[in-house]
Amino acid sequence: MNNRPATVLVVDDEPWAGTYLSSLLGQCDDVEVAGVFRTSQPALDLVEERSIDLAFLDIEMPDIDGLTLAERIKKIDPLTEVVFTTGYEHYSLEAFKHYALGYLLKPCDIEDVRHHLDQARALRTRRQERKLVLKTFGRFDAFLDERTLIFSNAKAKELLALLADADGGQVSMERAVDLLWENHIYDESVKALYRRALCDLRTTLHECGADRALVRARGSASLDMSAVECDYHAYLQGKHDLFHGAYMEQYSWGEETLSRILNEAG
Repeated sequence: MNNRPATVLVVDDEPWAGTYLSSLLGQCDDVEVAGVFRTSQPALDLVEERSIDLAFLDIEMPDIDGLTLAERIKKIDPLTEVVFTTGYEHYSLEAFKHYALGYLLKPCDIEDVRHHLDQARALRTRRQERKLVLKTFGRFDAFLDERTLIFSNAKAKELLALLADADGGQVSMERAVDLLWENHIYDESVKALYRRALCDLRTTLHECGADRALVRARGSASLDMSAVECDYHAYLQGKHDLFHGAYMEQYSWGEETLSRILNEAG
């Protein structure tokens, strides 16, 4: 978040309120307003598709209330911070029970908005202090503080390996499915398997404090290589002595990269 604009969404069933808050956000530095919605479902879809740093949610809405929406957003992405917006001050204590970063009384001013943006940035900065270590030469493994990460979902680990192989490049859902579920037809059922693997990967990284490493976009994912120490990345930067003849041994799709490395080595 420090090296990229803060991604923000706004949900408010009152058109004037959403437009007003969006205009305030537009006056703040390093902010991308990813979406302004009047109902909950488009907001949930957006959080599924990409990383959102901060969500401004109206508490009283006709489809579902803001507290319920916050819970659903947090289940999708625990890293999304929430600020509630309301015209009623008595909601504040209930809001904080739901792990909100804070709340804004409507109509808010730009300094209030900047304050919550700064809070969200400070939280993200603290998360950035730990780096995920990825070992690709030989068998693939991931480490944090010299401890091996344990994955409850083997496909989540393999997806992380595939993202490491891309070295910061975007990996589309279609490509990931093609390589990780090669015997499946590309349909809704296999897309659900991919989304589960991505969700489990996100949860594993969040639980160990390495969540900054994973970057999600619409229909794809990648690694923030500034948050990762990876031997393959170091190799590509010129440290060829790290390679000893083997790469991602447990994954057949790694053979393509291995062949390229061997050809380059002569």
